[in-house]
Amino acid sequence: MNTPDMLPDNVVIVIQQEDSLYRVYYALKRHPKTPSRDPYGKISFFRPDPNYRGNCDDAFVVGVAAADDGWGPLLYDVAIEQSTIVGKGLTSDRSTVSDQAQDVWWKYLTKRTDVESHQLDDLANTRTPEEEDNCDQDIARSTITGATTTWVDSPLSKRYTKAPTTINALEKAGKLVRL
Repeated sequence: MNTPDMLPDNVVIVIQQEDSLYRVYYALKRHPKTPSRDPYGKISFFRPDPNYRGNCDDAFVVGVAAADDGWGPLLYDVAIEQSTIVGKGLTSDRSTVSDQAQDVWWKYLTKRTDVESHQLDDLANTRTPEEEDNCDQDIARSTITGATTTWVDSPLSKRYTKAPTTINALEKAGKLVRL
């Protein structure tokens, strides 16, 4: 995983907000609306319609994620931190998650002590009587492998929160732009 201090001098990370949609991406420092090509990376996340996929405990949901090798986790850190600042964290896309992104979520669940996981319920309310934590778990069910036996074991069945340490480091280094 690449860290903020590994960003090229001419590259920043941009957090762009449009209503309840956020985009986090690498951009050129002089032109923050112009995405960078080296490194390349972007993540969008949004507050879902509770009638569509559940309330997901007021977590934001990843919409699109793509990045050059090694540059995705830094954007995920910023996305989790920003979604924790403005909501109750971040959860994976509820319909499709690439193998590379699944690896990132596994690391958040099992290796990252600075990231906290919170179990979500399914739409049938299997785990808790509250409705607020209900979230479509089809993605967690469809990715069950030898590593998991139930959807609850999947890192895709949770929301994640994180203190803004990466955002603070980027701001201190002049490497974060908010649009």
